[in-house]
Amino acid sequence: MFLHAPVINYAMNGGKNGSKLSSFKNLRQIGHGGFGVVYSAERNNGEKVAIKKIGKAALPSRVKEEIETMKRLDHRNIVKFYESFVDNDDTYVVMELCEGGSLIEFVKRRGPLDDATAVHILRQLIAAVKFIHSKNIIHRDLSAGNVFIKDATKAKMTVKLGDFGLATSLEHGGTACTIVGTPGYIAPQVFNQNYNQSADVYSLGAVLYTMLTKYPPPTNGPLDTSDLARRNRSAAELVKRMMETNPKRRIELREIVMSEFMKENMDEEGRFSREHSKDSRHQLSREPRISSRDERSQDRRPLRSSSQPVNSARMTHNRFDQERIHTASHAGNSSENDRGRARQRTSARGLGTSHETQSREQIWPIRMERLAGQRLHTAGGRYIIESDSRCRFEVAGQHEVVLRILIVEYNRYQQKQTVYVHKIKNRGEKCRNERDELIDVSEPLAVYTT
Repeated sequence: MFLHAPVINYAMNGGKNGSKLSSFKNLRQIGHGGFGVVYSAERNNGEKVAIKKIGKAALPSRVKEEIETMKRLDHRNIVKFYESFVDNDDTYVVMELCEGGSLIEFVKRRGPLDDATAVHILRQLIAAVKFIHSKNIIHRDLSAGNVFIKDATKAKMTVKLGDFGLATSLEHGGTACTIVGTPGYIAPQVFNQNYNQSADVYSLGAVLYTMLTKYPPPTNGPLDTSDLARRNRSAAELVKRMMETNPKRRIELREIVMSEFMKENMDEEGRFSREHSKDSRHQLSREPRISSRDERSQDRRPLRSSSQPVNSARMTHNRFDQERIHTASHAGNSSENDRGRARQRTSARGLGTSHETQSREQIWPIRMERLAGQRLHTAGGRYIIESDSRCRFEVAGQHEVVLRILIVEYNRYQQKQTVYVHKIKNRGEKCRNERDELIDVSEPLAVYTT
C-alpha cells in the first residue's frame, strides 16, 4: 500500500545531467510504501506525471512482474503506465498522476461519503477489477490506500486503481498461496494460503466499508456493521455479502451492481455506463449503432473534418443531413459528385453555423466525463482526453504532419468551455502514436470561449 503524504517535506533531486531522470522537473514526494517512494513531477512539455522509485531492496522478479502487469492494463479506471527506466540501480516507473490523492486520505479529511458518491466510486472499481480479472490477474492489495482520485474538485470523482506491486497472474481455476495485502482488507482465505480472484471481491467490500464509515475494517475479530445498518440497511447488507468469510457464499463481482444498495443509488449515467465499461478503448461517440448491413450502405457517415473532435451531437445532426442527401439522389436531382461535395460540406461545418443555434447546447460543451486517459490515433490526428475537464487534439494533415494543436478546457462550475489554438514548435512534427509523449506547444495563437 502507498500512503499519501499530506505534507511535502522535500523534493527529490532530478538526477545527473544527461540521465533519464534529469528530463523531469519539480519532483516532490507524495507517497511512500514498503519498497518505494512516489513523486509528482513534470515533463519538459508541461505534462504532469507520477514517478514511483523502487529501491534496490525489492526483488528484481517482483519489479519486473509489476511493470509487465501495468503494461497489460489499459483501462480508464486503472492508473496508466507510461514508461520505466533504471537510474543509479534504482527502477523508476512513470505513471499517470492522480492529483486528488488516495481515497483513504480523502475520507479521513472529509468524513464518510454519501451513498450516491460511494456507489459512483464502487461502480468504477468494479469495472477496473473486472478488467483485471479478464486478463487473469489478481490484484492482492486492493485497499482504500491504493485507490486514487484523479481530481477531488469534481462533483463526480473519477478514481483509478493503482499499485500493482503485489499483483500476480492467476489462470482460470488456479489458486495463489502467498500471504500478502493490507491488514483489514485481506480476505480470510488468504491466510489459509489457498485463494483466487474472489479475494479481490472481499477487499473491494472493505473499500466500500471504508467509504461509508471513513475507517478501515478491523484487523482482528469479526466485522461489525450494526452502526452502518442503522444508517442504511442495504449498504450494510452489501458490505456483509462482499466480506463474507466463506468464499463459496461470497457475492460474485458481476452480481454487485444488481444489489439493492447499488440500484437505489445508481443514476441514469451509471445505468448507461454499465453497457459501455468492458474496455477503455470503446469509441468516444455514443451514437446508436446501425444494426443492418443494408442500413450501413444507405446511411454512410459523412467524413469528419480532421480539426474537429468526435462528437455524438454533431454526428446526429450530420446523419439527418445525410438522409436528405440520400433522398435527393433517389429523386435524380444530384449526381454522385454532387453528393460527395455535399458530404464534405456537411463534415466541414465544424462547430456549427448560424442556423444551428437550437442545437448548440448539444454540441458544447464537449462531453469528457469518465473518459479521462483515453487516447485515439486516427488519420486526422491524435485525440487525448487528459482529464474530465481537459482534452487535446493534435490535428494532422497530409503525410501525418501535425498542423496545429487544439486544447479544450471545460469549467463545469462556470459552465464555460475554452479552446486554445496552438502552433507547434517543430513544423515537421509527425503525428505520434497513442501512448507517446505529448507534443510541445507554443503560446496559443487564439483563444475561443463559449
